[in-house]
Amino acid sequence: MTKSRLLSFAICLTISSMVLAGRCVAAERSDKPASAAPPAWIKPAFEGGRTEIEFYDPEKQAQEFAGWTIYDFQLHHRFLYEYKVRPVKNTYAVTIVPQFTEIEMPMRHRIRLPMKFDTPLVWDSSLAKHELEHVAIGAHPRVRKLTEHMLKKIQRVQRIVDKPSQLTEEWFEKAISEEIAPRRDAIDALITANNRQLDLLTGHGVRRLKDHDAFFSQMYLKENLDEMRFPYLSETLDLLEQFDYQSARWDLSSVRSDK
Repeated sequence: MTKSRLLSFAICLTISSMVLAGRCVAAERSDKPASAAPPAWIKPAFEGGRTEIEFYDPEKQAQEFAGWTIYDFQLHHRFLYEYKVRPVKNTYAVTIVPQFTEIEMPMRHRIRLPMKFDTPLVWDSSLAKHELEHVAIGAHPRVRKLTEHMLKKIQRVQRIVDKPSQLTEEWFEKAISEEIAPRRDAIDALITANNRQLDLLTGHGVRRLKDHDAFFSQMYLKENLDEMRFPYLSETLDLLEQFDYQSARWDLSSVRSDK
């Protein structure tokens, strides 16, 4: 049998310049958007409104930390699947073979800064630059490639049922979703770990990142995944060696680094 299904998952995380928190924060939007265009190197993350900046009044919306970046990571996919059933004693063994035909990963960010930063020079401030670095971690070109690769590594799903009548479309969706969920969570945890590493290196934005190119060029490669204890490293080794994957990186030639 072959079926086609569309499933969706979404993750929303909040990242401040000082603290990472795995939750969504409802934020009051400013009526006035920033007038300055983002720096050239990070512009791809802003295309299609995928990254927005808003300003708040600290006197009305007291926050523990001035800078705050919220990201919304959504995972949409369509797949076909085939399955086989064979009797095993008093039960039935089910083998599902999914084939992902479409994977979409819209990644959105929202930067929150105090109203005093609402000027054409907003991106010249060290706080705004630090929040852009958080955006660059979640919107890194390798995140999409890594996620797509991990989903396509789900080649067989094994389950046991008491009787064939249990095999409904909902049952198949649940079985495949159970294989996707831990991989999705691993990507989530990896992005979070890299954001924490950024705050560790910069003192939560107090210090300038010394070498942007070195920091972002190694991100989501083998050494980074190993350091962050990525649980699916063995499934990604073939991808990590590919030239196209290694070449997917930010162009940071225009970013000044402190030596």
